[in-house]
Amino acid sequence: MACGERTIPGTIDDIVAETPDKIWARYPATPEDFRAGIFQDVTFSSLANAINNMAWLLDASFPQREPFETLAYNGPSDIRYYIVACAACKCSMKVMSSFCNFEMETSIELILGIVLITTKQLGRSFISDRRESLHSIATSSRLFL
Repeated sequence: MACGERTIPGTIDDIVAETPDKIWARYPATPEDFRAGIFQDVTFSSLANAINNMAWLLDASFPQREPFETLAYNGPSDIRYYIVACAACKCSMKVMSSFCNFEMETSIELILGIVLITTKQLGRSFISDRRESLHSIATSSRLFL
């Protein structure tokens, strides 16, 4: 395929087919590990597996979605964000990252009518078209919007 005709998840799948044990990322599990220089390896195979599992979860959670619906991600900008973004791409969705420094009302305005998923409650998802429902979800779930 020519440049611009592939997706990132498709490219990851191509790498897995050729070299599944190739290292994609190294990260410290704890701050102490970071200070000690101890890092965990994430292979392309593990990455692809995580992306596929998340894509399955998104498909199962939102079977009646519109093409290129927006998924609001509220969580850390670490490896999990990349997994969610690639899984959303596989499901023909796009991702909007919510910034923690917004006021509650501003964040609610941003995600009105958008699917909300949090990494703290993986597997639980919410769809709402009304401000009251989103505000109730945010406050009852203790989400930091």
